[in-house]
Amino acid sequence: MRRKVIRCPCGARHNVPDGAVRIECPKCGRIFGKPKLAPNQTREMERRRRQMEKK
Repeated sequence: MRRKVIRCPCGARHNVPDGAVRIECPKCGRIFGKPKLAPNQTREMERRRRQMEKK
């Protein structure tokens, strides 16, 4: 597996294993990665996607 290096604005650098979704910086607590969507946001995105497919 390849490791990815992320650079946090606080100056820290972290090795991240491939496939990691949410990474928290141990130095400042900032979270990197995809945000978790609320269930209603997910449904809204699906609804919009279906509307675009119909057009």
